[in-house]
Amino acid sequence: MYVAYDDGEMVGLGVEDGGVRLRERLTVKRVGVVGTALTVAGPGRLLIGTGDGRVLVCAVGEAVSGGPEER
Repeated sequence: MYVAYDDGEMVGLGVEDGGVRLRERLTVKRVGVVGTALTVAGPGRLLIGTGDGRVLVCAVGEAVSGGPEER
């Protein structure tokens, strides 16, 4: 499960125990953005809508791999 906060932080929680698996600041090219909508797009893929109108495609797992890719 993934949660986006209005300060730009994203947290990934384990479904089984609720433990924190991931805690990151959401950035695009080192500039902070705020996630407003999250959708799991398939195994290991998360779509993130941002407050400034972008849609980011992120690889997810135990840790973020390569960070968000703007589409």
